[in-house]
Amino acid sequence: MKKFILGLIVGLIVGPLATLLIVQNLHEQEESGGENGAFSGQKRKRKPPEGLDGARLRLRSRLDGKTGEKLYSAHIDFLDGAIFDRDWSSVSAVANSLRGLRRGKAGPAKVLQAPSGLPSANQESQSMALLQHEFQALRFWREFFLHENEALTIFRKGKKSERTSLLRKLLKTTAETDEDQRNKRDAAYILGRFGGDAGLRSLSGFVLSATGPEDWRLGTEALGRSQNSGALAILQGFCDESREESLQKLALAGMAHLKEVTMGSEASSKFLGELLSNPRRSVAVRVKGMSLLESMDLAGQADFQRALVKAVSNTNEDPEARSSLVRSLRRNAQTNLGLPKPIVRGLERIAKGEQDSETRCEVFKALEHSGTQDTLKVLLDSEATVADPKCRAALKKCRATLTRRFGEL
Repeated sequence: MKKFILGLIVGLIVGPLATLLIVQNLHEQEESGGENGAFSGQKRKRKPPEGLDGARLRLRSRLDGKTGEKLYSAHIDFLDGAIFDRDWSSVSAVANSLRGLRRGKAGPAKVLQAPSGLPSANQESQSMALLQHEFQALRFWREFFLHENEALTIFRKGKKSERTSLLRKLLKTTAETDEDQRNKRDAAYILGRFGGDAGLRSLSGFVLSATGPEDWRLGTEALGRSQNSGALAILQGFCDESREESLQKLALAGMAHLKEVTMGSEASSKFLGELLSNPRRSVAVRVKGMSLLESMDLAGQADFQRALVKAVSNTNEDPEARSSLVRSLRRNAQTNLGLPKPIVRGLERIAKGEQDSETRCEVFKALEHSGTQDTLKVLLDSEATVADPKCRAALKKCRATLTRRFGEL
C-alpha cells in the first residue's frame, strides 16, 4: 500500500507543480513578513542560493539511500527550504527529480539535469489552474490514506472480488455514529476513484435514491473526485432543470473537482456556457455555475471566451448574476495570473460606461489582476464618470497596481 500511495502522489506531482507552490507561498510570505517555511512553519534565516550545480549535488545527497515514502518526504523537505530561500535553482532540481521518478528515468538517488531557471511556459502542465487542481488532489489523497477505518481496511486487505460489494454495503448503511459516517464517506471516495464504471454506477444510484442533502453532497463530491471520464455526464444529469435546486448546486460543486472541467474540455465549456445563458435557470444555480470559472483554464477557448464576454455585457441580466460572473473572472485571474485578451478587452469596454456600480466595481477589481498597459488609458478615460466612492476606490487601486507593473503612460 505504501508503494501505491507514493505512486499516486508522484503521479500527481509534475515538475511545474513547484511553480504553483512558489506563487502561493511568496504571496503568503509577503503578507506575513516571510518568516516561516512553506511546510515546516519553523523560523530560520534565509540563505542565498548556491546555483544549479550546487542544488543538484545537495539534493542528490539528501536523497541518497532513500526509497518509498522517505524518498518523497525528502523531496518535500528540500522543496520547503528552496521555497523559503526563493532558490529557483533548487526548485528546478526538485521538479526535474520528481518528473524523472514519475517517468521511470531516475533512480532513487539520481537527479536529472535541470534546465536553467523554471520550466518553460509552453509546457502544457504550466497551466496554473491545472497546477492548483493537482496540488489540491495531492493534498486530499495524501490525507485520505492516513485514515484508519473499515472502508480503508477493505480497500487495503479485502479480496478484489468482494471489495465493491462490501464498499457498496458501507455506502448504503444508515450512519448512526461518527465512525459510521466516516466509513460511508471513505467508501464513496474509494468507489469513485478506484471502482471504475461500476463504482460510478454505484454512486449515481446512491445519489438518486438519497433523500437528503448530506448524501447528495457526498455522492456528487465522490463523483467529482473520481476523475473518471464518465463522471461529468452523470453530474450534468443531476443539473437537469427538473431536479431540486439544491441537488443541481451540489452537482456543480462536484464538477469543480474534475480535471476536465479545470482544463475547460469542450463538453464542460459547452455545458457551462448554456447554463449561464439560460434565463429559465434560477439565479442561485447560475451563480453556482459561475463559481466553476474561478479555477478553470480559459486559454484557447475562443467560443467560450466570447460567450463569457457576451454574458457579462448583457445589461438585461440580473445584477447579482453579472457581479458574480465578474467576481469569478477576477478570482480566475488571480489563479491563472491573468485573463485571456478577449475577456480583458470586454471588461475594459464595460469599465468605460457600466451603469451598475456593483458590477463596475467588480470589473475594476478584475482588471487589477488582468489588465495590460492599454488598460491604464481606459482607467484614465473612465475616471471622470465614476461617482460611487467604493467604485472610485477600486479604480484608484487598479490604476496604482497596473502603474507599478507597467509604469506611467
